[in-house]
Amino acid sequence: MGSLLLGHMVFFYSIFSKSVFKIALSDLELLEVILYNFSMIALLFSQNNRVSLLQ
Repeated sequence: MGSLLLGHMVFFYSIFSKSVFKIALSDLELLEVILYNFSMIALLFSQNNRVSLLQ
């Protein structure tokens, strides 16, 4: 649930930054950035879960 919320925050931040700063990104590049951030967040959560399971 938390990772999904973070994913939405990353998604909206990407769109927000694109619209505010007028970054010349194609939709495909924006999608790549979102997917990259999603994978990093998922990796972070999986590492945190693994640590909590070990303790």
